[in-house]
Amino acid sequence: MSDYDNVGDGDDGENESIESFRIFDDDRWDELPDNVREAAVVLGYTKKKWNNDICLESEDIDYVDLTQEQKDACKTLGYTESYWNSNDSDDEEDSEKNLCELLEQEEPEEKVLPLINTASAKEEDDDGKLPLHLAAECKASDAVVAALLKANPHAAKETDKAYRYPLHLAAEYKASKEVVNALLKAYPEAAQLRTDHRNSLPDDLAQKELSEIYNNTLGSRPLLIAAKCSAPEEVVEMLREAFPDAA
Repeated sequence: MSDYDNVGDGDDGENESIESFRIFDDDRWDELPDNVREAAVVLGYTKKKWNNDICLESEDIDYVDLTQEQKDACKTLGYTESYWNSNDSDDEEDSEKNLCELLEQEEPEEKVLPLINTASAKEEDDDGKLPLHLAAECKASDAVVAALLKANPHAAKETDKAYRYPLHLAAEYKASKEVVNALLKAYPEAAQLRTDHRNSLPDDLAQKELSEIYNNTLGSRPLLIAAKCSAPEEVVEMLREAFPDAA
């Protein structure tokens, strides 16, 4: 018998513990059993919303106010009344996070975009990274990157404490071609620049150790970084065209 065959047994689930159900939240949309996927649709999920953990309008409704069909869907998904209502506290926690924290946790753009403004786009994290650095590193959408560049165009010319520009991070962490293209347009010269780590490394040993931490990309141009880190071929070609002499 599968984990979800017994889901929905009992009355309304008020007295059942969360542990008595299998919660499918960590499964990808295509991995869900058919009946679980159908239940998710009843609550308002689509494939994109499920895979990106995007909040639903129905989550603002208390369990007792859900329709019977929605309550049945909750049972199939393994959501007890207490589990469903706990989403309210999750939303409060999200509202307390700053822009950098949301980007680091790869939250969906629906949560990130409302926090982008001229002030937040200039805030740094403990590693000296601006939100634009984090967006490039954490594979944020091109809409988020565009909004960050609009709020703080100079960010494309800034380095973090490891002397990496947003373009270098985008190359290292396999950002999309749209993101790489936006960063190139914002600061084309970055394609020619190496990560300048000379002031941060006291000796050759430190250079070797730090280089290993950063995927052996210290002192490299974006093109070499992209090649070393197996970035998409279209990104590698884009960087090659931006600065052919780097090849």
